[in-house]
Amino acid sequence: MTIILKPEILIKMSNRIGKRGENIFATVISRNVASKGFLLDPTFLGDKFHTVDFHVDLLQYPYKAFFYASVKTTTLGYYPGDEKIKITIGQDEVAELTKFPIPVYIFGIDETQEKGYLISANNLNTSLNINGIPTKFPITSTVLQQLWKEVADYWDNSRMITKFVSSFN
Repeated sequence: MTIILKPEILIKMSNRIGKRGENIFATVISRNVASKGFLLDPTFLGDKFHTVDFHVDLLQYPYKAFFYASVKTTTLGYYPGDEKIKITIGQDEVAELTKFPIPVYIFGIDETQEKGYLISANNLNTSLNINGIPTKFPITSTVLQQLWKEVADYWDNSRMITKFVSSFN
């Protein structure tokens, strides 16, 4: 027997998978990291941004520091060799993500195994689609510490390079 699903049912399923992926992301990104404690605090943006799903604050940092996260979820698993999770991102979305002057990361979430992987969106080739997110950087305690440090270093350097001076004094 063949079951044929209506397009509206497929969209609802896709939305549920995406929502579950966002919940998995929020859980794994905000975990307590060994002796470091809580390092990251995600805030879901909803439909406020077209390409970005979360604003993620750095905790335990003396100033306001953050990055943006785009979360993509799949139930399709991995390409042969498990070196990439099966997630496709269109060229238009890649181009939008690279426009931000602050750190932006794409998180690929394996909904079935409740695992996530990340790549930086800032230096992606905007003329290509992304076919798969590498599994090189799984969301582990070690990678979360590296991510926190990378973003903290960015904000440390940004503050040294430019100090905002307003004309509204």
